[in-house]
Amino acid sequence: AFLGRSSTMLKSLFILTPSGDVLIEKHWRGLIGRSITDYFWQEVSKCSSHEEVPPVLPHSKFSLVNIQHKSLFYLAVVQ
Repeated sequence: AFLGRSSTMLKSLFILTPSGDVLIEKHWRGLIGRSITDYFWQEVSKCSSHEEVPPVLPHSKFSLVNIQHKSLFYLAVVQ
């Protein structure tokens, strides 16, 4: 292990439609509520286009890492 360094753990993965609906969700480390996707979608709505969404969004407890591929958003919740 890397002593003295903090590690990042993937907690959950959500696949979202272009309208923000959850298609698939998978949780590895505890259950993250779907409300996290509401927060993400609020941030998406602040952008003028989906392509302008920052790849990493800070949240009070987590970081939200996202990519868009073929109109779907892949949203990873990491801590």
